[in-house]
Amino acid sequence: MNTRMLHWLAALVVGGCGPSPVAPPTDAGPGGGDAGLVDASGSVVPPSCELAQDPLAQAAYAHAVLVTPRATLIGDDRGLWRSSSMGERFERVTTLPEGSVWSLVSTNDGDAVGVTEHGLVVSHDDGERWAALCDLPVGAAGSFEVRLDTDGTRVVVSVGEPVTSLYDLDRDTGALVEIVADAPFLVGLRMVGLDRGALLATPIGDRTGGLFRLEPRATQWVRVAGLDGFGYTSFARLGEVAVVSSPSGLWAEIDGTFQAVLEQDALLVVDGTELLGFSTTGVVRSSDGRTWELEPYADGVSRALTRLSVNDGRVAALTGGDGGWGAELVSLSDDRGAHWRSPTIVSQTFAEVAAHGAADARITYVSPYAGSWSRPAAWRRGAWSTFEWPLRYGASAVAWTETGAWACALDGCVHRTDDGEVGPTIPMPSSSFSYEPTTAFATSHGLFVSPRPYGTSCGVVQPGLVVLRDAETATWEDASVGLRSWTPECGGAPSVGTVSALLEDEGVLWATQSEQYLREPFPPAVLRSTDGGRHWTEARADAELVALVRIPSGAFGLFRPGVIEQLDASGQTFSPVAAAPPGGPVTDLVVLDGQLVAATGSWLWRSADGATSWEPLLDEPRIGPITALAVSDSVLTIASATSGLWEAHRCFE
Repeated sequence: MNTRMLHWLAALVVGGCGPSPVAPPTDAGPGGGDAGLVDASGSVVPPSCELAQDPLAQAAYAHAVLVTPRATLIGDDRGLWRSSSMGERFERVTTLPEGSVWSLVSTNDGDAVGVTEHGLVVSHDDGERWAALCDLPVGAAGSFEVRLDTDGTRVVVSVGEPVTSLYDLDRDTGALVEIVADAPFLVGLRMVGLDRGALLATPIGDRTGGLFRLEPRATQWVRVAGLDGFGYTSFARLGEVAVVSSPSGLWAEIDGTFQAVLEQDALLVVDGTELLGFSTTGVVRSSDGRTWELEPYADGVSRALTRLSVNDGRVAALTGGDGGWGAELVSLSDDRGAHWRSPTIVSQTFAEVAAHGAADARITYVSPYAGSWSRPAAWRRGAWSTFEWPLRYGASAVAWTETGAWACALDGCVHRTDDGEVGPTIPMPSSSFSYEPTTAFATSHGLFVSPRPYGTSCGVVQPGLVVLRDAETATWEDASVGLRSWTPECGGAPSVGTVSALLEDEGVLWATQSEQYLREPFPPAVLRSTDGGRHWTEARADAELVALVRIPSGAFGLFRPGVIEQLDASGQTFSPVAAAPPGGPVTDLVVLDGQLVAATGSWLWRSADGATSWEPLLDEPRIGPITALAVSDSVLTIASATSGLWEAHRCFE
């Protein structure tokens, strides 16, 4: 299977306000995505493969967490993840479109309300199904700092950190009503919480402090008596008892004014009949707000929680993460914070998968639009292990080999074997501009890397393709001779999207030049080399080669957008096949036990006669849209855009 470029994906969908359903992703394949196939008599034909889902034991990074009576929810850059009760297995909620989930709260009537990059949403069944409420506030698109606060009844939307605007959410109409008030300070403010319908906020800055209160329908913030310090972080109320936290400790309302009660900062919540505060060293508890008891974390680990949600002793918290800018780790507890564990994201998004050798030596790559989660993962003997490259700028391009993988970035390329052995960094070719690899491909003729060109037309450009034929000598060659150039006078070529090879055709390589960046407008072209990539000739215009496979009756190519064609006897020209698999564009094409297997939507099709006819092989709605396929030792690996990684066994038995 060919390695293809992995694109960063981002989507911004802005719809009208008011209640409307958020439709789940649909599968346009035959049968409406039902499991099994219906023949002419109306009976269901079961799928012909044995399916197993491969779990990915990966730490969850998130922006928001919420615990409801029947579920735990995690919101991250890819969407919303849900687990029944406090199970460690989380699967993606498909009733929300993919995209960032920034904030989650629950109300006294059992609703869950969330902020996504597509707008505000609500669920009435513990986060299983969701409906749209309203667009994002004006100016909030693309911002992580859209936050919800609630006292169980009133829901307030704040934008920015410091806050630049505040809105009341009307859950009945889906309307946002801006909150306008004159602040008694010149610096920005940060929301601390809501108390009986009133907003609580603290100034951000070192010139003024205090906690301020804005009553419903009021237009002036009022300082809370007794709280003149800095950095107030959270608020909780249990009956007539109100408690506020700050770096100096906890403050409780006693006889109408706030007084210091504990010299320990903690993130405050209410759970049943108790006030809980989660500090760096343990959990503090109180039933009256005045007297507190500290219970250290059982593992003795220091924790700096940033957001949390509690329901009947169950806790989900963000603890600050190491996964990159803006990322935070999720921790779960069943016993009010005494013991903690990490959740597992099962329905991971995969855009690329590659298999090598026996079934117990498989490598796959997690989709890079998962942001901080884009790191390779190795599957060996029934277990996953993730790893990172020793590259200062991360891995911007990855190429798979029979023994491991190459990772390339601005500072060079590094090879890592399946056994974890990491080679030296081989610097990219010297240039007046740094090389930024966009794609990499490993063939028997060497490691081909396509750097991103700089400039346009006859400006400063770089070769469209370089090759490292021998890692020992660490010498790069210009492999762009014959590739399309920007103009006849330019010395550089646009980027190369794919390099493909058939092992049976010694020296023959195929390449695709295609637009990879907005600054790189270029019509696609397919090129061919007969000398291992030293020279190229154009084989086809206005096409992109995605996959290249061979069966006994001939070779077949998959061209974007999902068209299968056959290579003729000359080995130079592709022509249309007799029949295409139903169900829409083909997303990938592989050979399984001598037969062609193609994916369309969540369907798999097989052809035993060289694409003269196709018959259904598998329809499993749980898989969702299929992005890539790989074959190893008669095992078909299926990568899904929504449900992770699957294995299909015994497909033709």
